Amino acid sequence: TGLGLFLTKAIVEAHGGRIWFESNRRENGSVGDPAGTTFTFSLPRNPATKQETENGS
Repeated sequence: TGLGLFLTKAIVEAHGGRIWFESNRRENGSVGDPAGTTFTFSLPRNPATKQETENGS
């Protein structure tokens, strides 16, 4: 239904990240790379706080 992708996109973007996809498709039934779509996301990494560093977290 696409609802999962919609929700995932909203969550990723709410955290300052981005999401994208790459699709592979076979031409005329050729053998080789499998057909399908790969979804990838990235989120910004916050530096550890001083307290986390001192606690070893």
